[in-house]
Amino acid sequence: MIVFGKVRVMQGPGLVEKKTWFFDRLLERLQDDESNYEKPYPSDMLNRIILFEVEIEIVTGKRNVVLGH
Repeated sequence: MIVFGKVRVMQGPGLVEKKTWFFDRLLERLQDDESNYEKPYPSDMLNRIILFEVEIEIVTGKRNVVLGH
């Protein structure tokens, strides 16, 4: 899938909560235990996370079709 649109760096109120949510999902995906990290996460660590938001304008791609025998 290819997505075209406008991208912006997320800012404003609630950004710390969004970064925390993102980091929690990243730990789940990497199968890393949250107990390995200080909670709440230190602000210097969260400040290194940059979240982007895409305003999707066009989505393209191919459908993966399995050929029968």
